[in-house]
Amino acid sequence: MTRGGLATAIVLAAGGGRRLGADEPKAFVSIGGRPLIAVSSAAAAASPVIGSVVAAVPPGLEDRARELLDGIDVPVTVIAGGRSRQASVELAMNAVPEAVPIVVC
Repeated sequence: MTRGGLATAIVLAAGGGRRLGADEPKAFVSIGGRPLIAVSSAAAAASPVIGSVVAAVPPGLEDRARELLDGIDVPVTVIAGGRSRQASVELAMNAVPEAVPIVVC
């Protein structure tokens, strides 16, 4: 459920980040002491028009992402992303909790 029918932010964080050269997926690399997925999700949730967040993460890392996003001030749904960005977008759109506008981050 979202805050009063506001927009849902979709955070596409299922990529491996191979170009980054990190030992883990890009979403879990720390920036300023916080994982990128937490930074981007919190920034989206801070917008007054965002009522919920759907985060697509690498398959198998959903629980880790849920732990990192536990403190976000809006409802967060974490899903396994697909094999491509397009597949992750489709999966995330299908996970939007209700018919609300969608913001893709």
